Amino acid sequence: MGVVRDLAAILLAVEVFVIGLAPLAMVGALVYGMFRLLQRGNLPRWLRLGHGYLDMALHQVNRAMAAVVRPAMWMGETQSSVRGWLHALTRLGGKR
Repeated sequence: MGVVRDLAAILLAVEVFVIGLAPLAMVGALVYGMFRLLQRGNLPRWLRLGHGYLDMALHQVNRAMAAVVRPAMWMGETQSSVRGWLHALTRLGGKR
C-alpha cells in the first residue's frame, strides 16, 4: 500500500511539472520575442505609437502630481518664512 501511495505522489509531481511547463514556455517565448524585437530596433509601428501615448500619459501624470503638491509646498515655504521672520524679530527685540 505504501508503494502505491509513493507512486501516486510521484505521478502527481510529474503532472504538476508538465502542467506548469506550458505557461513557462509561453512566457519564455514572449520574452524572447520582445528581446529580439528590441535588440534589432525593428519595433512595429503600433509599439512606437503606444510608446508615444505612454510618454504623453506620463507627462500628464507628472503635471497633475505637480499641481497637487504645489499648495502643500507653498504652505511649507510660507510657514518656514513666517517662523524665520518671527525668530528674527524676537532676537532683534532683545531683553529689556
